[in-house]
Amino acid sequence: MGDTDSVTFISEKTGEIRKLRAESPLELETETYTEDSVDYDNFKISVNPLNMYYCGGIVSSTGTILTSFGTDGFTVLAFPPGAFVITFTTPKSDTNYIVQATPSTDGTSPVLLPYGGKTTENFGIYSTTLNNSLVDVEVTFTVI
Repeated sequence: MGDTDSVTFISEKTGEIRKLRAESPLELETETYTEDSVDYDNFKISVNPLNMYYCGGIVSSTGTILTSFGTDGFTVLAFPPGAFVITFTTPKSDTNYIVQATPSTDGTSPVLLPYGGKTTENFGIYSTTLNNSLVDVEVTFTVI
């Protein structure tokens, strides 16, 4: 059977690329890579899972960066209560990026995160309660 009868798995923790072929008996190929990305079957694959993110991290309710990761850095400007502006260290070439964010809770209700206008240099995160009251919370975000 050919490559069309196979499934490829990528381990984010070990950097292994495994291909399981549907032959009899089943065959498992394993290759381990130490590079950040490899060309595999005419596709570029990111072996380091954090390199697929432009940037991301955890920001405290006061705007302090607690954790950061990705291929570029960022700074945070807090506008209490409940507003942050995340500025990229290196501006992006366009605004076709995706922001994913998850809030902590304020202790009494869920918090929603509508995003401010995206530019090539920054974007805003606004944390509100279900009653539309701004509230300071810790935020985890990624930009892809």
